[in-house]
Amino acid sequence: MLSQTEKKTNDKDFSIGIVGAGISGITLAIRLHSIGFYDFTIYERDVDIGGTWLTNAYPGCRCDIAAHLYSLSSHPNPDWTEVHPPQSEILAYWQDIARKENIYPHCQFLTSFISAEWDQTSLSWVFKLKRTSPQSSFGSYAQSSSLDHNDNRSQGDGTEGDEEVFERRHTILISGTGGFSWPLIPRIRGLPNPYLEDGQPESLFKVHEQNEVPVQPATTVESDISSDHKSIQNDGESVEEQYQGQIIHPARWPRGGIDLKGKRVAVLGNGCSATQIVSALAADTEIQLLNFVRSGQWFLPRSDAPYSFIFRLLLRYVPGLMKLYRFFLFCKQDVIFFAFKLQNAWFRKLIEKESASHIKKSAPDETVDLLTPKFPFGAKRTVMDRGYLDSLRKPNVQAITKPISRFSKKGIVTSDGMEHEVDVAVIATGYDVTASMLNVTGKNSVQLSDSVLKEDGPGAYRGMMYPGFPNMYVMLGHNVAPGHTSVMINIEVQANYIAQVVKAQLQEGSKVIEVKEEPTRRYMDWLDKRIANTTWTKTSSFYRLGKDRKGRVFTNWPAYTAVYCYQNRTPNWTDLAGAEKIAIKDRLAKQKRIRLLIVAIVCTLAYRLMGKARI
Repeated sequence: MLSQTEKKTNDKDFSIGIVGAGISGITLAIRLHSIGFYDFTIYERDVDIGGTWLTNAYPGCRCDIAAHLYSLSSHPNPDWTEVHPPQSEILAYWQDIARKENIYPHCQFLTSFISAEWDQTSLSWVFKLKRTSPQSSFGSYAQSSSLDHNDNRSQGDGTEGDEEVFERRHTILISGTGGFSWPLIPRIRGLPNPYLEDGQPESLFKVHEQNEVPVQPATTVESDISSDHKSIQNDGESVEEQYQGQIIHPARWPRGGIDLKGKRVAVLGNGCSATQIVSALAADTEIQLLNFVRSGQWFLPRSDAPYSFIFRLLLRYVPGLMKLYRFFLFCKQDVIFFAFKLQNAWFRKLIEKESASHIKKSAPDETVDLLTPKFPFGAKRTVMDRGYLDSLRKPNVQAITKPISRFSKKGIVTSDGMEHEVDVAVIATGYDVTASMLNVTGKNSVQLSDSVLKEDGPGAYRGMMYPGFPNMYVMLGHNVAPGHTSVMINIEVQANYIAQVVKAQLQEGSKVIEVKEEPTRRYMDWLDKRIANTTWTKTSSFYRLGKDRKGRVFTNWPAYTAVYCYQNRTPNWTDLAGAEKIAIKDRLAKQKRIRLLIVAIVCTLAYRLMGKARI
């Protein structure tokens, strides 16, 4: 017999549209299944499930967090081969979960999200989508994927052809795109952006001046986008004057691999992706590497030790051991936030001293001063060094510390006038996290980008909900991602929170739920006070808004993840418009629990007093 929730979910007037089949989308889908809700569709622009672990197929790609913590608590894996396994193993884990949980039938692959608009008349979201072929747009980077679910590419009414734009309606809109969706290509003279055809919302971040990240401010110029969106022309130059070699961003690395033997390869950057790529490619002596670096990072040594067969056997068969190990990892990582608080400089200095010593011992002498940061530990993302600094000493690797002036047809020109000819340029300059925000129009024609990208915008409630955007959630929205531990913890909390709201809506027949403005402002004030006391405010980084990335910190969670777990264990229904009936029932249920607790305490005391009286 179907439960009340399950009966309601069969109503075709209530459905959910999820954008993105990455980790957030998969986690949420599993949680929706657990409450008996099945009427949802996941729109994915790529050819398979996996998100960032599908797109980032570059050499040396690994997770910086231990795999036993970077996984679903409901789906532990005793068979992780290493503490920090490679990308292929992480991707296989998530795709295996999706198969076991029957998530694939909900997915529409090669379907790009264009926009969504709230329809007040029907109280639903109108999705504008575009279906593409594997040979065009985003799918062209994914032809080596192992997708066996081609039938999911054309789910729906079957009338849409390749590249055709179509619409769908859903009661609830959920963004699961994450922050690492769009490559950040710095605006350097002579460097074209080969990824404009991906559908990156250029106009969105141009309006809010987010995407200009100069390598050398004095020589970097603003670019104009050509009418066909295929190239960037700088300062009036023709396409023929631009760099003619191959350009690759780590998130668009060919999944079938690329033969770089005998070639000169430039790698721009020394962040997480860049250091992994340099370390991996440097092992091949037939590749000549030029690593262009402009600033320091806090490097911490990290080994990728394999788990022994005995340890994996114990995790599999000893009851509770895997949960205990995960809890140990959770505590070990969560305490790192202690170093991010400004008042804990003594603890931070200990870590900085260890990192500086590692840099001095491992890096070439001429690069030590540049590679040692001037900003405090935690202000930017910490880089785990798996041999990167040592690789800079190898004969086939050259660290170039002069600022980049421009790209020439054959290579890169630095500020000293020297031209470095290269066959391939790897632009490992990170991601534009602001461009990951969906093009969504809420009530009264309010744009979601105004809530997210403007310094004085209203912000997000619990990092998930925005005033003026009913029935909409953003996973990994405002100030959710922890800068010190596994993002999976907060993703699971959000998925559980959203599932609770959806279940309550269905049971109570609440068509629309929207967060109120006052609790949102109150929550954002609480966040800002805590952010002001962190090292993130001490330098520019992708954590922050503003043209120079010195504005409000909008990405990171400014507390221990245990706090986020506690705060969002259940919704505060009084903060949500449309949840009045739910709030009343919740209040009555709490009062009932309190009365039962009081009765239990009174009975226990009475029993003990009566026992003493008999004695």
